Amino acid sequence: MTVSQQTKPNTTIIQDKKLSPYAKVIDLACIAVVLILVALTFGRTLESFFIADDFGEVSYVHEIFSGKPNLFWSNFTGNYMQIPSMSVWRPWLLATLVFDYAVWKANAFGYYLTNLLYYAGNSILIYALLRKLTASWTPWRSHATAFFTSALFTVSPLHCESVTWVVGRVDIACCFYYLFSFLLLLNNGKFKKLSTIIATVSFWLALWTKEMAIGLPVMVTAAYWLLLTDEGKPIEKLKQALIKASPLWISTIIYFPLRYLFLGTLTGGYTGSIGASQFTGLVRRWLDPDTLHRIIYPLNYSLFQDNSIYAPVLSAIYFIAGAIAISRLLNRELSVKWAGFLFIWFATCAVPIYQLWGLGYDLEGSRFYYFLSLPLSFALPLLLLQPKASADGDEKRWPIFVSLAILSVFTFTSSKIAYATNMTWVHAGKEAKAVFQESKTLAENNTGKCIILGLPKRNSAAHMILNGQTYRLMLSPPFTNTDIADQFITFEPVMFGPAEFINTYRFKKTIAASTPAFVWSSKDKQFRKLTLDKPEAEAQPLQLSGSRQANKWQPYHAGPAIYSENGNTVSIIDPKPGDGLSFPNLEINPLNYDFLAFEFQTKESRPLEFKATWNSQTDFAGQAVITACNSSNTYQTVYIPLSRHWRWFTNSAVTNLNLLLPSTSQISIRNARLIPASTVAPELRIDAKSDTTGVYNLGAKDKLEFTIARPKPSKSPLTVQVGKPDFFFENFPPDGQTTVVNQTLVLPAAQKQFSLNRSHFEKTGFYQVRAIMQDTNISSDPITVQRLP
Repeated sequence: MTVSQQTKPNTTIIQDKKLSPYAKVIDLACIAVVLILVALTFGRTLESFFIADDFGEVSYVHEIFSGKPNLFWSNFTGNYMQIPSMSVWRPWLLATLVFDYAVWKANAFGYYLTNLLYYAGNSILIYALLRKLTASWTPWRSHATAFFTSALFTVSPLHCESVTWVVGRVDIACCFYYLFSFLLLLNNGKFKKLSTIIATVSFWLALWTKEMAIGLPVMVTAAYWLLLTDEGKPIEKLKQALIKASPLWISTIIYFPLRYLFLGTLTGGYTGSIGASQFTGLVRRWLDPDTLHRIIYPLNYSLFQDNSIYAPVLSAIYFIAGAIAISRLLNRELSVKWAGFLFIWFATCAVPIYQLWGLGYDLEGSRFYYFLSLPLSFALPLLLLQPKASADGDEKRWPIFVSLAILSVFTFTSSKIAYATNMTWVHAGKEAKAVFQESKTLAENNTGKCIILGLPKRNSAAHMILNGQTYRLMLSPPFTNTDIADQFITFEPVMFGPAEFINTYRFKKTIAASTPAFVWSSKDKQFRKLTLDKPEAEAQPLQLSGSRQANKWQPYHAGPAIYSENGNTVSIIDPKPGDGLSFPNLEINPLNYDFLAFEFQTKESRPLEFKATWNSQTDFAGQAVITACNSSNTYQTVYIPLSRHWRWFTNSAVTNLNLLLPSTSQISIRNARLIPASTVAPELRIDAKSDTTGVYNLGAKDKLEFTIARPKPSKSPLTVQVGKPDFFFENFPPDGQTTVVNQTLVLPAAQKQFSLNRSHFEKTGFYQVRAIMQDTNISSDPITVQRLP
């Protein structure tokens, strides 16, 4: 034996077997069935329209084609599309949109076709990858495992958010290049060097599409170490595996310094209030069993709720499959190596989304689990179909047939769930298109400006029109021939936030200028014109709980709670959620009143939450939280804002009002009344012109002049708060809004004006400014300022 033979590691890479023509036919048949599943489950995606962020991204690409090619190249050397709420390096994602725009312009069909082609490519690649990894198995096991893994991946209900949202392609496209690179690096036959080069390029494209691909070097190493290296000691096999994956490891080492150079961060992700909210309750979200439950039972609650037949069907599938898997485990028929490989795959797909962990009741946020669905889809076929780990004894046949039946039923059930879930996204796109078309009709029929309220935000978990800026982009080229966005005044969130809040002062000022107002009706898929009477010059507080029979209170949601009345005071014993006071037979002009005020007394010493609903509104309500409840016999005053909700103005008159009480042992309510904002809240005005979304721009040499109107006869000092960049007060609960504040100014009672310049707004971004009365802690409507570069 020579020296070279002595030092050569005793390892053998499992070579690809030559496939018989029969095996190739089966592969083609399996792939054909998977492609049919793609068409049947997600084919109607092609009927959808742009939604949410799609408008911004297509508009950005339009600018590139309109004489600004630097916008394309800046994505290779900086943040994706310069989006202020994100810090990510994704130039190839933009490239895919550029290719689409070059062919399809603003035709949504072409963009969704690209999504589906990438998605079909993922399904084919996962099949081919599993065939490679299971090449040493018996042919029928390899075919069946690859087929069911690919099929379950294809019909996953967790994929609707990625497929039927143009922007959702970030995960689909990244996964395509990830799987393509993975597959090519497993090639040990002809064109090995060429495969390695193409695989490395594909890995870079995956990283430039989304950071989720960063786990690929680990997976290639694990595949060779645990599955594809037949002989040798573990350390020798690991060395060989690292060599096989070395092009990806070298690329990763290069990637991170470049990422830091161009972004200034190694991690990135969401920034501002969105990024801050992700860290809030991070541990709690990871420990939340509901997320795991929704991953295993991916049933959109708004769609299926608790009476769906699919939940018990899935339970039966898991029970039978689990029993077979446990039986195989006890009989030592399962491989530790395959279990280790699956665990590593789970880990590399879960760790990158540690900030984003958490799945909503309607599967909102499911796109973040797209990569995790790869090992999820593989788990059950692996447990049920992998060959025996030991060669002793014959394997019983009945578990095999049961396993194939279970996997078939699972695939069929998942496809039904995914189709129904995906249709909510298709219908969201159709409603967004209806808003688009109706807006163009309004623009043609009205020569002046129009107020628009109630733009649709969601259909179940499916996004529609995120904010005022999304709406503006929708009504601008390339989606329209001419820019008609300036004809519409909106009161939507600037970026992300509760859609029900509006700036009441700005709304009333615009209405006073005889500007027509329209509200969107999702039921009728059209705009409905609002008819509002002119407000009183100085509306006086309206007493609700008095002796007048017309608006005398009544129990709301009559139940076991006991009501009693003593003069102007109502006492309620043992109120439960939904109990409260109802004030019927009203005829209130909503422009006259802004708050429901009342006094309460209770023995509780914990925070209490009060809500108010009106007319037929039940799901959306004014709200006030008392965080420092006084348990003595003194009464405390509560002010529930009503007119800060756009639905307060959707009827010409408020005909009934309901005060919903917190759950407590006993509470007394007195002096309930409707009051205008001018009696309790400061009014913050600005001497500048906003755009149609209500944003005031601050240029390099500008400063902003503010005027404060205090409620009469208050002489309380005011606190002026300037928020952090891209943080918004409405996005945080009452007890967490101090985290939004960046600067504070205290104004004495006599001061009515103040100014802010660029030094108060530390960098480019959106800021909110508001004033708070120190005696009542009631704030003005926030004003949004954008500091320009």
